Amino acid sequence: MIMNWLKNPLVIGAIIAAAIAIPIAVSSTHDDTMEPAFSASPRQGDAPLTVGFTDESMGNISYWEWDFDGNGIVDSTEQNPSHKYMEAGVYTVSLTVSDVTWVTETKVDYITVLIPLQAEFSASPGQGDAPLTVDFTDESTGNISYWEWDFDDDGVVDSTEQNPSHTYMEAGVYTVSLVVGDGGSSTETKLEYITVWMPPQAEFSASPTEGDAPLTVDFSDESTGNISYWEWDFDDDGVVDSTEQNPSHTYVEAGVYTVSLVVGDGTSDIETKTYYIHVIVVEPPMPE
Repeated sequence: MIMNWLKNPLVIGAIIAAAIAIPIAVSSTHDDTMEPAFSASPRQGDAPLTVGFTDESMGNISYWEWDFDGNGIVDSTEQNPSHKYMEAGVYTVSLTVSDVTWVTETKVDYITVLIPLQAEFSASPGQGDAPLTVDFTDESTGNISYWEWDFDDDGVVDSTEQNPSHTYMEAGVYTVSLVVGDGGSSTETKLEYITVWMPPQAEFSASPTEGDAPLTVDFSDESTGNISYWEWDFDDDGVVDSTEQNPSHTYVEAGVYTVSLVVGDGTSDIETKTYYIHVIVVEPPMPE
């Protein structure tokens, strides 16, 4: 009886019609082919460095989360963002994409940001007597692979060390240059930066060197080198009698005098002239 019922064309038509009238539910499924990928340009340069990032992911993607410095914080949710790196460093970048699930692509040490190349240096001491040994300290910034020092402004490279020393043998005022570089280069020149003096060399003369008491003698400093003080001892008693450069002294008693001059600045030198001044007492004439 049931089979006969199913064979009824009217019944079959009603079943088909009912099936057509029932809505069919369609569910969204995750795209298993979703693969995150990205590129960046430029990947290296001086700070501040603006980098453009390009999403190259595959699959059905609705969300993008970028971490530009590997700190776990989402820096952008744009598909193709830009980011400005303000500080030097090597940065890891991650892109997480999603439709239903999340997938991440991480590129380790992907962006290299350099400090702009700038030559700089200092020196110690900056002045003194020859021979003067000066220690130079590189204070340059940026990516540097070579150093070229010119200690006396003659256009010749005197050292390729980073922190060299140099001994100046002759008196003079010296200009110093440092060239640093890697791909590019930077030059720092310090004009008249190092001052070298000859060591003090004491010397003097006097006029007159003999005569009757009281005898006034004019002393002339003939010393060489860097000198900031003069100490005269006119009678070899160990006492400084004058600190003038070119003094006069009156000898009131007869005698033969040794004279010394000490000159100096950082260092000193002494010149001693033994039995240099002869002072005579003239006896009055005998009465006739």
